[in-house]
Amino acid sequence: MPRFSRIHPRRDDEPATVFDQVNAIVDRLGGEDLVRLDMGDTCLLPPAVGRPSGLDEERWRDFNLYSPPAGIPDLRGMLVEKLRRRNGFHWIEQEEVQLTCGAIQALFASFKTLLEPGEEVLVLGPRWPLISGVIRQAGGLPVDAPFYVPLRLQQGSSVRELMEAGLSDRTAVIYLNTPNNPTGFVLGKEILEEVACFASRHDLWIVSDEAYEDFLYDGEEHLSIAALPGMAERVLSVFTFSKCLAAAGYRVGYVAARHDLATEINRVTAQTVYNAPTDNQQLVAQAMLRWDEWSPALKERYREFRDTFVDDFRGDCIPPAAGFYAFVDLRDKLGVDENTPPGKVGRATLELLEELIREGVALLPGEAFGAGFEGWLRACYIAEPLERLRLGLERLNRVLGR
Repeated sequence: MPRFSRIHPRRDDEPATVFDQVNAIVDRLGGEDLVRLDMGDTCLLPPAVGRPSGLDEERWRDFNLYSPPAGIPDLRGMLVEKLRRRNGFHWIEQEEVQLTCGAIQALFASFKTLLEPGEEVLVLGPRWPLISGVIRQAGGLPVDAPFYVPLRLQQGSSVRELMEAGLSDRTAVIYLNTPNNPTGFVLGKEILEEVACFASRHDLWIVSDEAYEDFLYDGEEHLSIAALPGMAERVLSVFTFSKCLAAAGYRVGYVAARHDLATEINRVTAQTVYNAPTDNQQLVAQAMLRWDEWSPALKERYREFRDTFVDDFRGDCIPPAAGFYAFVDLRDKLGVDENTPPGKVGRATLELLEELIREGVALLPGEAFGAGFEGWLRACYIAEPLERLRLGLERLNRVLGR
């Protein structure tokens, strides 16, 4: 019998993800009234037009059947119109849109399409915690490159310098996430043009994760890097309805890419999941037909949650310009600085996290978002109803005030 440790070299006590790590602490220390700000999900329901409302035979016909692996044609047609109008993809055609099981499968299929085994992906961070595992499962090697303003660029480094620090002769892809999880930072046109120039100079692909494109505040605007001149050939753009529709459980995302890449992503999808859930694609299509009726209201609800966090949190917090996370710098509270060894900072962060969970509020530790972010914590401020968010902030402030 094969030894699984040879296939998946991981210690028996090592958690699969940071979420498993936090859940283990919650199981050990958390109480029944724990305020969960650690998971990146929402307390709100999808809009009524995006929820099942009676199983009339004619209306729900074919919900129980396979869809084409690329997705339901009507929905793909709607996405083509959306990508042209909102993202500036004037070149996009229906065969260049692939429906997937959420953004995570879209990302896996994209990396599987682009990477040869052992090639590297330059991951601009801080980044979503699971992306490193997705890259490894696709056969690649993630390389962290601390990047996002205002955490790094304000220190005087150029975009080129920040990316060159992680570049090697094995680098094949740049992973870009804007608006960013966890910082809420939105990359503007000038920075995106520098990233595009870097990718072109070094002949690199770009996988652009744009999951939070619909939640922008204070006049911010989202720009898709594939819309820049000459970049449509080099960029795979990933989107999801998990965020914009408040429907992570529906598992519906999509990739926009040039025809040959989309064909290969279709092959990966057909040979792994075959198709995104047919019934949920239909629900997404219903919601898209009335997008302008419900989407602005959802964004305003999230703005209210964001403003509550920013106003009530008694600590260093740069107001997120997009998304629904606050990435807070607690290094001063922990009594550490840039000269403190990362291991010591990580232990101090873990001790603080355990104290917070004892006090009744859970967040995610910063080291889950890449090297160099020890001493930070991420809060998802839409994970609990507004009154529960306020309760969690009271507890968070009480611990940090000691």
